[in-house]
Amino acid sequence: MAIRKRITVNVPIAGDIEIDAYVRVAQITGNADNMNVIIQSLRDDAAMELVRTDSVSFVPDLSGANFFEQAYAAVKAMPMFSGAADC
Repeated sequence: MAIRKRITVNVPIAGDIEIDAYVRVAQITGNADNMNVIIQSLRDDAAMELVRTDSVSFVPDLSGANFFEQAYAAVKAMPMFSGAADC
């Protein structure tokens, strides 16, 4: 499970550039009250280079979908990942 999205990345010498990214949930931790998600954005090409790490938190629905599905829903609700395509 992952998503694809064109994102902006800050490159030290070049400044902000846009890339096509493969975005995945790398880690989920927490409890019934709050889940923390680490998100990795990788360059969507043969190199799959890690270009950005972000995080988001959400309150899990214990009777809902599994935590990974809920985590991806929380990621896609972030403004920077709005409109991302599932892959």
